[in-house]
Amino acid sequence: MKRLILVEDTYGVTFHRTLINKLIELCESRKLKIESLCENIRTHKPRIRRLPAKKCNPAMANHARAIVAGSPWRILVVIDSEGKPDAPDYFVRRHFRRDELDYIRVVTVEPMHEAWLCIGLGGDRRICRRDPVQAIQRLLNSYYEKRMLAKLAPRIDVKILIGERDFDKYLDCLRWLTSP
Repeated sequence: MKRLILVEDTYGVTFHRTLINKLIELCESRKLKIESLCENIRTHKPRIRRLPAKKCNPAMANHARAIVAGSPWRILVVIDSEGKPDAPDYFVRRHFRRDELDYIRVVTVEPMHEAWLCIGLGGDRRICRRDPVQAIQRLLNSYYEKRMLAKLAPRIDVKILIGERDFDKYLDCLRWLTSP
């Protein structure tokens, strides 16, 4: 079975790869006890790719189908809400056929991936959710650019993210994605 995570941008690919590797490390050290996830994530580690088109674009579904063509598949799409929590999920799912929807999950990060980065770096949750880029700049005491998402990911403490509604949904979807 092909297991695939699609993310919005190039930097998100490395960011999610790092998150998953950190989850695997926590599972192996027994510091994370999400049994069904820990049992499966190493064995059925998903591939991570950039979304092949904008989230509200019919080409996105066609490209995703081409990537997983020829075998059973599951896809997890992780996108930023950009202040509209339910809209991105709708805009992704509407481009897939009804018979494909059982094989797709969408996680919407509120308001953007930088919120997870900010919280994982030890920032105040409320401030990180309200204005993550500004909060990261304060934490780092320097300028932040989108390309730094992947570079800063190794510094995240994933355990801090557990309990965040959108991150817990991400863990649930990873459990679904990696199940046999």
